[in-house]
Amino acid sequence: MTKAWNSEDENRIDKLPDRLHNRIMDWQKKNFPEYDYLVGHWSEFYKQTPFRLIAKIGPLQSETIEVGRLAGRPKFTKTQDLDDEMIVQSAKIIKAQCSTELGSIQQHRGSIHKAQDPRLQFDILRVMAEEFRHAYQMLYVLASDDWARVGKDIASETMDALLGMETGGHVLDAFNLYFDSFVDNCVFCAVIDRVGKYQLRMQQVFSYAPMAQSMGPMLYEEAFHLATGVNPLRKWAAEWHKGEGNVSVPNIQRHLNKWVPRGL
Repeated sequence: MTKAWNSEDENRIDKLPDRLHNRIMDWQKKNFPEYDYLVGHWSEFYKQTPFRLIAKIGPLQSETIEVGRLAGRPKFTKTQDLDDEMIVQSAKIIKAQCSTELGSIQQHRGSIHKAQDPRLQFDILRVMAEEFRHAYQMLYVLASDDWARVGKDIASETMDALLGMETGGHVLDAFNLYFDSFVDNCVFCAVIDRVGKYQLRMQQVFSYAPMAQSMGPMLYEEAFHLATGVNPLRKWAAEWHKGEGNVSVPNIQRHLNKWVPRGL
């Protein structure tokens, strides 16, 4: 937590202070108890490095601000360099991003037990774990700086609000709908996580450097989330046209009708 932000160190990792790390782990025990199973069985499904709940700080896409009235100036590395309105709006964006990650975990849990394919079920568990890391990343951005200049502790207030949210109370509408079946899990990944990819790409040009530096590692993981949605949909559609499987194209279409408008 004491390290300076360094855009040249592409592989820097860090953790939340213990008191905040413990708070989000308390949230996990309540909202994502399957997390321990995923960590324990990771190597049975993937050859990649086992999952770790850490903050990952990547390089800046640009050392200077790319767009807006401050374009060309060096990106801000500390909140003390932001004006009051920048602090308020940045905190709102970080809160919204974190809310999507926590909200998605709560949604996926509602129907993950309905999966008929153990590998696909574990893929969704991995999506949930990586979204948990993304939420952890956003809390890390808040915890790593002083956001209190506008007369209130925005970081603490934001964390309190986020860790108390339930489905129906999240910032964005798409994260307040319940999943009806496991088809929802996959269509959600294919559609809403695609919107998430656009959102993360947009935030690579964030003028506040710590937020921009968080996006590269998150985008790398987001690609898996899209594939976890698209690949089963392709498989189900192909099976249905052969008279096989138990997920019909009309069923897929109904779920697309549910999620595409929210994505737009």
